[in-house]
Amino acid sequence: MIRRPYPEDSPENGPAGRERGFALLAVLWSVALLALLGARLVAGARAEAQLAAAWCATAEAEAAAASGVREAMFRLRAGGAPAEPGPGGLAFHSRIGTAEVAVVAASPRGLVNPNTAPPALLAALLEQTGLPPTAAAAALRALLSWRAAAPVQHLTELALLPGMDEAALAVLRPWLSLFNPGAVEAPLAPPAVRRALARSGAQQEAAGEDPGPLAEVSALASLPGGGRFLRRAVLRLEPPGVLDWEAGEE
Repeated sequence: MIRRPYPEDSPENGPAGRERGFALLAVLWSVALLALLGARLVAGARAEAQLAAAWCATAEAEAAAASGVREAMFRLRAGGAPAEPGPGGLAFHSRIGTAEVAVVAASPRGLVNPNTAPPALLAALLEQTGLPPTAAAAALRALLSWRAAAPVQHLTELALLPGMDEAALAVLRPWLSLFNPGAVEAPLAPPAVRRALARSGAQQEAAGEDPGPLAEVSALASLPGGGRFLRRAVLRLEPPGVLDWEAGEE
């Protein structure tokens, strides 16, 4: 009579079989670990590629916006007689590479200089920003105290005023210029500034030597993939030069 081996007598259940089982388990765990590491590497590489693409798009948009500012300088100096933008300013669109660039230029003589403007004119402007009256009054008091000690060097400093918030500053920013040396010229002013002039009855006094023809330029570059960059600059038209150069908030 032939005796059949019991399961526990089979080679698979002996020491050698158990070693093969552990080896298989170790291989499976190794494969899973390698798959996980591979997935992490692929995800990291994809994220780095997306970041690099975003940086490239930003750089392309920034370069296109700078080119838009230079084109504005060229247009304002065309004909050999540099002239500041007149009433309504200068506005044009230009395609630079794959970017669409919208350029707007205006004379700073139609804008309000926060370092020299009468308090009544500043108050009339702040009323149009949407700030609550108490916040607008606090911002005005702080600005008057600030400029009495030292002039505002950059318009972004106004964000530090008590009561001023980002939304109000974004509204106020296009109405201001640190480069208007004299009284606001109403024909060159945007509607909000003309309303403030009429409401306050105030005019700025001359702030110093006339720097010659100037232009405040904003150039917004937009790429097909969604990249955008806004460049703001103050240009001296004769002799040509750049008085201010900043990346702006849209």
